[in-house]
Formats: sequence, C-alpha cells, structure tokens
Amino acid sequence: IIQLAGIAQRLANGQLDVRAQIKSGNEVGQLAHSFNSMAENLETMVETERASKSTLENTVMDYMTFVEQVSEGNLTARLNVNGNGHGDEYDDLHRLGDNLNYMVENLAGMASQFREVARSVSAAATEIQAAATQQTASATEQDAAVTQTVATVEEVRSTVVQTAERAQTVAESSQESMNVSLTGQRAVEETMQGMD
Repeated sequence: IIQLAGIAQRLANGQLDVRAQIKSGNEVGQLAHSFNSMAENLETMVETERASKSTLENTVMDYMTFVEQVSEGNLTARLNVNGNGHGDEYDDLHRLGDNLNYMVENLAGMASQFREVARSVSAAATEIQAAATQQTASATEQDAAVTQTVATVEEVRSTVVQTAERAQTVAESSQESMNVSLTGQRAVEETMQGMD
C-alpha cells in the first residue's frame, strides 16, 4: 500500500509512465493491477489529448497562415482540408476550412469580375478620349474655316467699299460731265440764236 501511495503521488506529479510492481493475487495485487490499468488509461488519454492539441494547434496555424496569405492579396491560396474523423471539433474545423476556401474562391471570382469591369471602363474611357480628340480636331477645323470665311467676307466688304467709293467718284464725274455738257449745249443754243 505504501508503494501504491508513492506511485499515486508520482502520477499526481505528472509521471504517467510509473507502474506498481506488485504481483500478488490478493486484494493489494488486484488494487495494484487496477491502479496500473488506470495509469495506462490515463497515460493514453493524456497522450491522445496532447496529439489532439498538437493537431489542433497545427490546423489553427495553417488557417492563420492561409488567412494572412489571403489578406496580402493571394486569392489562389487554398486550405488542404481533409476530414480525419477525430470528432466534432475536427469536423467543425473541416467545415470552417471548406467555408474559408469557398469564401476565397468567391473573392477571386469577384476580383476577376472587378478586373474585367476595370478593363471595360478603361476601354470606354479610351474611346471617349478618342472621340473627344476627334471633336476637338473637328472644332479646330471649323474654327479655321470660320476664320477664313470671316477674312474672305472682310475682303469682299473692303472691295465693296472701294467699289462704292469708285462708283461715287464716277457718279460725281458723270454729273460734272453732264453739267458741262448742258452748259455747252446752252452755249451752242445761245450762239445759234445769236447768229440768227
């Protein structure tokens, strides 16, 4: 019993590999056998929990690495998700991994659509810019034509003014010629009357 108490104390301190070395068939031997079975079960449970914890930590680390990759813009990253049948917590992690992969696939699809929309907008902007350039060139040509027309109209106006001035001069000269002619005709008539 003292040996069992010492072994129990060592188990309580975390030494899960200790076993009772009592081989008798009496109640103490049965107690030692039960104690050893309990110690083996406890050791197996602790090892299983450690393995589960390690697996869980590795899975969470993989998920965190994946999330970091996605947050940095890598939408091609995917989690390697495989249901390992270790229980509900692993099934939940498996579902979480599937959902994360699905979310990133959808984000990649949306990013692809955004890129396509951006290309379309860029192409439309290029076409609008080309049309605006063409409109500007057309307006420049029209401005040049209007300027040339204005210059031609100004030349015609100047020519018309000069022609009007010349016509006025000719009209005045004609009037003077007519006056001179009338005066000459009167003088001829008076001379003819004076000869009679």
